[in-house]
Amino acid sequence: MSNRIPGPICSSKLGSDWIDEGTLCRSQSSAGGPLGMLMSMVMAADPPPLSEDERALQKWRKDNELEKKQSKESLERDTPNHIKKCIAKLAQLSIGPRGAWRSSQERDLILKKLEALNKANMIKWLENIEDGRGGHDRGEITVAVDLHWGNWDEDAWMKSAPVLVHEGTHAVWNDRHFEQYRAKWNREHSNSCKDHPKGEALIAEEMYAWENELKVYEVLVSQGLIDITLAERLKRVSSLETVVREAYSGWISLDGFK
Repeated sequence: MSNRIPGPICSSKLGSDWIDEGTLCRSQSSAGGPLGMLMSMVMAADPPPLSEDERALQKWRKDNELEKKQSKESLERDTPNHIKKCIAKLAQLSIGPRGAWRSSQERDLILKKLEALNKANMIKWLENIEDGRGGHDRGEITVAVDLHWGNWDEDAWMKSAPVLVHEGTHAVWNDRHFEQYRAKWNREHSNSCKDHPKGEALIAEEMYAWENELKVYEVLVSQGLIDITLAERLKRVSSLETVVREAYSGWISLDGFK
């Protein structure tokens, strides 16, 4: 027997797994002899002590992960109440040509939709939103998490309010509201509407949402809202349609989308 391979003979190798018969142990036994003993001693040895900087880094990573976890849990817990506060504040904004709302009917329509989505937990905060602000997809509204932080009892609600109105407009657009605006748009863009009816419908919807968002922003500026992106877009309001058309040009040019 002096020529047999050291180690147990009651084992078989299946791919990368070792199974000792009768034990169901999936661990490869150490080779017999001095080499196996040396490896076992090395494996069992305590790791070298961490330096002070390494210990500090390890603690920072642990604390940072805990803080992020607690922050996420807090955000999910508080979101319904924060959105509710924002909707209540939006309901108090002025109505009329220079107000935040075109009419009380439109205000109620959009805010009731936001209330319903909020109760269903369909309004959420996200990082890395495509356009950096918000979105509406399949009934769910998302808002950039950067627009959430602050004191919601004072001014933080104002940062998210314009985006919620924008996405709320999208949420009710396909319920066949805003027919007067649609008709006016179709008259003013008759040729394009004829050639690209679906594309023009998208542009009209986006334009209406942006107009609503900017109306809310103009009113909130007087209450202390600072939003560099909306300020720049308000300066370019006369060319807003051009910006929207450029964003949707790819959709309109698709043959299957005509």
